[in-house]
Amino acid sequence: MACKSIYFRKCTFPIIKKSFDYYTIRTSYQGCRFKNEDDSFIKLDDKQVETFKKDGDAIFYRCIFDSPYTIKIDPLLYDHCKFTQEVNIKLVSKQIFAGQSHNYNFLPKTTNLNNVEIINSTFHGNFMVNNHSEENDSYLKTISFKKCTFNGKFEFKNNDIKGSLIVEDCNFSETSDFFGTTIIKNKDSKIVFQKCRFDKISIFEDCIFNVFTMFKYVTFRDSVIFRGAYFNEGLDLSKSNFNYSAGANFLGCKIKDNEKLKISDQETFRIIKHSFDSIGNHIEANKYFSREMNAYAKYLKGEKGLYEDKTIFYINSFISKFGQSFIRATVLFLIFAAIMHTMNCFCGWLQKDLIFNPSLKNIYYFLQNIFTNIPIFSNLLGYRSYMYLPDWIKILSYIIYAILTWQIIVSIKRKVRK
Repeated sequence: MACKSIYFRKCTFPIIKKSFDYYTIRTSYQGCRFKNEDDSFIKLDDKQVETFKKDGDAIFYRCIFDSPYTIKIDPLLYDHCKFTQEVNIKLVSKQIFAGQSHNYNFLPKTTNLNNVEIINSTFHGNFMVNNHSEENDSYLKTISFKKCTFNGKFEFKNNDIKGSLIVEDCNFSETSDFFGTTIIKNKDSKIVFQKCRFDKISIFEDCIFNVFTMFKYVTFRDSVIFRGAYFNEGLDLSKSNFNYSAGANFLGCKIKDNEKLKISDQETFRIIKHSFDSIGNHIEANKYFSREMNAYAKYLKGEKGLYEDKTIFYINSFISKFGQSFIRATVLFLIFAAIMHTMNCFCGWLQKDLIFNPSLKNIYYFLQNIFTNIPIFSNLLGYRSYMYLPDWIKILSYIIYAILTWQIIVSIKRKVRK
């Protein structure tokens, strides 16, 4: 007598043997635990799977998979299942989990997954993985998308990932939305977007990435939104391409660097600065100009030579943080004025003492005459400012005053420029 259907409830399945391959029968597994080490044991064709769909059944219901598992057949239905080991999803184009249509959540909140790798798959409808968090009794440890094409809307929103998010060699034809996703750092965590193309708007708003985040060889053909996103260990956009005419929104974005690890580079801050400049938000652009210069100064620190560049950058950073602190420039201006007044008083006393020391007197006037005979400074030296100071010190003081004054003006201008 032929057996059409078998239902197993709350069973533990042993390793498959040739004498009895129970996966070849139309079978529904409910509340079962699979310890099989062979991750390719599913032997159902599409016709067999369709019978489950017509009956409204799931092939696997409330099951636990304890061994690494590969989903290759398109489609199989999993409802309220838990995968404790790595899950590989390959060559999939339709829904594989129950409780959804192809236009809804690809991984329902009732599905707990440890490591998920989706490879070489094409999704013609909407793809959604949303609201996986401890609050919803659901989790994702690591999820990877490799060589995938998403022809519909892509949603990966409000997920907490306790591992890595890897998106490599993928194309997104419609809107891609990563809103509110949080990457919780552990020892092996990483965030990589590499060799990807986003044809429509891309959203990373309110994301919290606690791992150094890299966008490498990524092309954004439409606008991209990083508004309110936190990159708590740095960001690398240096090898990405943006459509500035469509817009890139970094308003409220926070970038912190872990100095012990990788740091955000100059090009990343230049890209963000340019995005603000392109929409006329010069105040925010100036903030990132300062960070761009600081990043360049760190680069110079590790380079040999380039002493002229290093000197200019370090002085600029010290005086006003590259035009961001008019208070520091003003304080330095006042301190320098006090120093110059003190030196003037000292030189007044010294000139009186030179009468009794002819050798020092000759050195003093030799240095003074060098600057006195320079025509460009002759008018300046006619004033009685610092009357007891030698002229060469006066000239240096005028130069320093000019630098400090300019830094104050630039700093204030950058604070109020619109």
